[in-house]
Amino acid sequence: MEEDTRLDTGIYVLDLYDGNNCHIQESFNMHYVKTIYPQLGNDLVICQGNNAKLYPGEYENYQWFKDDVQTGSDTALVISDAANYRVQVTDDFGCIG
Repeated sequence: MEEDTRLDTGIYVLDLYDGNNCHIQESFNMHYVKTIYPQLGNDLVICQGNNAKLYPGEYENYQWFKDDVQTGSDTALVISDAANYRVQVTDDFGCIG
């Protein structure tokens, strides 16, 4: 199991004191952004009459595109003709990749 060590989005306050007891306070508004990279593998050559299954990994939501036209939302996409395919996925944190 992968441990989630990120800071939550929110305001964090830092208080610093030096040797003379001088004080400075700074606040930081932190935004957590996670980047995800679905992997479809190398380009494929599919012989006529055959097909291949594209699977980018385990995510919450999928949007498949064939030549930039949305073509499905299943976990995997079975293809059999020449085209440019891509997928946009969303993980359980709502990050898009």
